[in-house]
Amino acid sequence: MAYQNTYSSNYSYNNAGYSDPYHKQGGGHVEYPSYDNNAGGYAIPLQTRPAYNQENSSYAVDHIDKRKSEAFLGEPPKNTGDLRIFRHETHGNLWTKGGRGRCVGRFCCCSIMTTVFIILSIAFSIAMWLRPPDISFGSIGPPTTGSAIEATNTQLKINLAFPISVKNPNFFTVSFEQISAKAFYPINNVEIGGGSRDDISFASNSDTTFNFPFSIVYTSTKDPDGKILMDIASRCGVGGGTKKQLTVKYTITLQIKVLAFSISPSFNGQTSFDCPLTEAQLQPFLSGIGGS
Repeated sequence: MAYQNTYSSNYSYNNAGYSDPYHKQGGGHVEYPSYDNNAGGYAIPLQTRPAYNQENSSYAVDHIDKRKSEAFLGEPPKNTGDLRIFRHETHGNLWTKGGRGRCVGRFCCCSIMTTVFIILSIAFSIAMWLRPPDISFGSIGPPTTGSAIEATNTQLKINLAFPISVKNPNFFTVSFEQISAKAFYPINNVEIGGGSRDDISFASNSDTTFNFPFSIVYTSTKDPDGKILMDIASRCGVGGGTKKQLTVKYTITLQIKVLAFSISPSFNGQTSFDCPLTEAQLQPFLSGIGGS
């Protein structure tokens, strides 16, 4: 086959197996508008342009589908224009979403949680600065006022004073709503007295000592076999023996109020004091059990 010059004006594309896309049947070429005749750009004839319809636009549908998928996949990057739309669609109108009932439920739930949070914050703040008062007990002794001994046919009562010191290191007043005490005799651990006092206040940064009324009360009903009475008589020197101190155990419970909070600590201990009883005061009870 002889060589044919493709650039020759007599060259036939059809003979070479090719077709000229710009070759017009019957000879010549298809004439297209030049680039310069359209103000610097190639123009598509108006009748061939696709009309943009918002409802039928594939772009609008794809864009909506894209936003919906992003709502499930997570928040879009901040550098995209969809971030504001995403937040509006997923986080907007949270209070009113779901109807009036759910709106009221959200409001009540948030109000309760806020109130609880405020109360706990105040309580924890106070707890950080709150310091319990320092309480110490002195030596028990005779009362400063009134009679130390009260005796009847069935009861023998020893009135005592129990000094209690309270140091309040806080910047607010601390109150003792009540102080109650119980006394126990070491033999058989029998409850044999006690005392109480109400409404005592201690100013801020104060150090106060007061006498707590404490008494030992003996009755034969608490000591049917007379062991406690015989021990008391022995320690008080009845019958010429050597006098010894009387020993009792005690439990003191304090009801302390600090601002709106109340605590009730208890203290256990043992104290001793000189016997204030005479043989004449003990004799009527001793005769009841055959003592002399």
